[in-house]
Amino acid sequence: MKRTISRITGDGMLLAIYIVLSTLTVKITPNLQISFTALAIIMATVLYGFTDSILIAVLGAFIAQLRSPYGLMITTPIWMIPPILRAVVFGLFYELYLRKQIHLEDKRILFIVYSIVAGLVTTFANTLAIYLDAKIIGYPVSLALLESIFRFVSSIASSIFCSLVALPVIYALKNAGLYHDRIKKIEV
Repeated sequence: MKRTISRITGDGMLLAIYIVLSTLTVKITPNLQISFTALAIIMATVLYGFTDSILIAVLGAFIAQLRSPYGLMITTPIWMIPPILRAVVFGLFYELYLRKQIHLEDKRILFIVYSIVAGLVTTFANTLAIYLDAKIIGYPVSLALLESIFRFVSSIASSIFCSLVALPVIYALKNAGLYHDRIKKIEV
């Protein structure tokens, strides 16, 4: 019971962090922005697992969309897919290593690489979302597709940044005893 309450509280705090980070997005152009919401998804994956990170991505993306100037639109579900994909991709890599009895955060370079891969998948999905949104709503998409090169570069940079921020936080939580080890010990 205590563990469940702790997990729900942690998920709530990570959701709040996601929402705050979504408001701190650096907008260079309407279609080129640097977001740090990946930090909340990465932390949710490491601390609570795959399903919690997806839940935070779903709720965070929905609330961020509601808080945006566009609000609730017919294309809102399309805009929710990229953060969900980040949670799925990073979560799958993380769970794969847990099954091998390895904490991915202990393999720092791989942790960052998988974060970048998840970021690139997210950026590809965002680019597709821009295209679909343009087709559905009816605005020109040419500039957004031209900006894609810069979007992928900024995705790599923000993924590296979020990973480098997440790693010391994870180790601090481990040292403080607030980290639940999800690797099941094999009893002999």
